[in-house]
Amino acid sequence: GLGARGLRVANELDGFENIVLNDANPNAIQMAKESSEKNNLENVKFSNQEACSFLSEHSETGMRAMAADVDPFGSPAKYFDCAVRSVAHGGMLSATATDLQVLRGLFNAACVRRYGGVPIRRAKFGMEIGIRLMLG
Repeated sequence: GLGARGLRVANELDGFENIVLNDANPNAIQMAKESSEKNNLENVKFSNQEACSFLSEHSETGMRAMAADVDPFGSPAKYFDCAVRSVAHGGMLSATATDLQVLRGLFNAACVRRYGGVPIRRAKFGMEIGIRLMLG
């Protein structure tokens, strides 16, 4: 991940040899580099690539991450395939979805368009249906 979460992991968590922050936006990379320098973070590397290209580079044995965080603008659904391949066996993949209203059924037409399904809005298991829709 890039931004506050990735830098916070680099600053607060032990046990990570290297943390690689990736963003397709060069301005975001520059701001993260400046923040990293101000916070004296030495175990951080930066990458300026499209997300799936970056994750695919880390999908071979020996290159996989122990943890990957996918936090795109919009739905993370299109990144799951390449993200899962980039995480080592026993590793952790986290994802952030900013369109939970769509996944919970507030905008059914948008859910059908983005995810190919209709959520069940008032069901006790509505969140599970939303997660299943997002995962495809």
